[in-house]
Amino acid sequence: MKLQRNIICFAAILFSATLSAQPPFDEGVDDVPAAAIPGIALVIAVGLAFGFKAVRTNKD
Repeated sequence: MKLQRNIICFAAILFSATLSAQPPFDEGVDDVPAAAIPGIALVIAVGLAFGFKAVRTNKD
C-alpha cells in the first residue's frame, strides 16, 4: 500500500513538472537588464541581524 502511494506521488510530481514547462522563447527577443535596487544588501543584512538577535534572546 505504501509503495503504491509512493508511486502515485512520484507520478503526480513528474506530471505536474511537465505541466509547468513553458514553450521556448523566440531568438529575436531583446533582454532588458534588471533594475538595480539600491541598498537591498543593507536591508538584508539588517534583517539577518535582527533575526539572529531575536533568536538569541529567545534562547536565554
